[in-house]
Amino acid sequence: MTTTDYLNYIQDKLQNSFDIKHKQVVVSGATMHLFFADTMANLGAISEYIVFPLLAMSRAPLSVDEVKGQVLFAGVVGDVQSPEDAVMHILSGNVVLLFDGFAEALFCDTRKIATRAVETSTNEPVIRGSKESFNEELMDNVSLLRKRIKTPDFVLEVFQVGKQSNTPVVLAYIKGLAPPRLIATMRKKLTAMEIEYLTDPSFIEEQIKHKWTMFDTVGFTERPDSVTAKLFEGKIVILVEGSSSAITAPYFFVEHFHAPDDYYLNKYMVNFHRLLRFFAYLVAVLLPGFYIALVTYHHSLIPIRFVIRMSSSRVGVPFPTVMELLLMMAFFEFSREAGKRLPPTIGQPLSIVSALILGEAAIGAGLTSEITIVITGIFATASYLNPKLNGSVTIGAVIFIFSSTILGLHGFWICAVLLIAHLGSLSSCGYPYLYPIGTVKKLNLSSQDVVLRGDLRHISYRLLR
Repeated sequence: MTTTDYLNYIQDKLQNSFDIKHKQVVVSGATMHLFFADTMANLGAISEYIVFPLLAMSRAPLSVDEVKGQVLFAGVVGDVQSPEDAVMHILSGNVVLLFDGFAEALFCDTRKIATRAVETSTNEPVIRGSKESFNEELMDNVSLLRKRIKTPDFVLEVFQVGKQSNTPVVLAYIKGLAPPRLIATMRKKLTAMEIEYLTDPSFIEEQIKHKWTMFDTVGFTERPDSVTAKLFEGKIVILVEGSSSAITAPYFFVEHFHAPDDYYLNKYMVNFHRLLRFFAYLVAVLLPGFYIALVTYHHSLIPIRFVIRMSSSRVGVPFPTVMELLLMMAFFEFSREAGKRLPPTIGQPLSIVSALILGEAAIGAGLTSEITIVITGIFATASYLNPKLNGSVTIGAVIFIFSSTILGLHGFWICAVLLIAHLGSLSSCGYPYLYPIGTVKKLNLSSQDVVLRGDLRHISYRLLR
């Protein structure tokens, strides 16, 4: 491969991009070509560590290795393998150097890409503990993990995913803790991905999660301390350039009820809060359907005074109970979705005010009864305790409502059994989703951090086998 071949290929591929610059440096009659994207490269570093040292040479270089080892002062200098590789380096923010008379080419890392600083986590806040969160720069995220894991067994493998985007993806794990079968499976899936572009880990999630379920079988987090803990449990982590979220796998059902600050607070309060979250999940999913079953088919199970009170509150309501409840739940979902999409300073007050106004107005207009507002309010509050399960809570509650409407308590219990059976049938990367229930041969059941948290010194960090 000659210099002319490199020049022709690069200019053909990048000639229409205004930010791609081609500069020439002449030393004793020998011409050197520099290609870089001025929107991604550090122009000061190019001048100081590449151009000035080349101009300071008293003679033309005898070889590319001489320039690489004795002239250039850039932090990272490497060999370009092909014209395609040269284009990728340019588009990544590096400088590519070509030399007349030599077939080899070099690249220098001079990237200066605009990115956010390391900030406080907004989606996973904590009372105590680390406040750091990932940003959209892959190298910053890797450095946050390296700072916490100083062992040569911490492995970072890089892949290029996306036919057009060529997005860097890092597979991280700790050798000796992560099962070799799990590592091999992830390598195979990342290598075999056939997509045009990759902008977010959700593209990868679809390739590795369990299909046809409303539950997440792959974890997401933006906290470096949480990722570190997952790595020491033997799990694998996937980082994607341009995303502040990391994928963790495998991911178990009980992890929905864990919070980031569970390892910074008193274990008794932590265990109380975990049980509270689990109870809130059951209430959010089961209470609406149970209410419909009782008021529609099984009045005899309700105390007579309560039946009279509910009947009097429903006087003048034009809808059946199930339609009334679904309507109020839909109003709540409207309010929650509006709160998500608007700026925080507007969205949160709006969701609170709209819930109060809609509830009061619905009662005043005779569209609903007080007990239905209470049931909807309990459902809404309980669902907020487990934000990771928001989607599955709403879908599950609606399914229980319809089954209870059709068959009463019989439909309610049938639906409950089917839910447990569905959870039991799921797996995450080959491991049972209902850990610690499942195939115990693949799991370390001595861990004191499953449903309840034990003493930190007794927690087993090698979770998988």
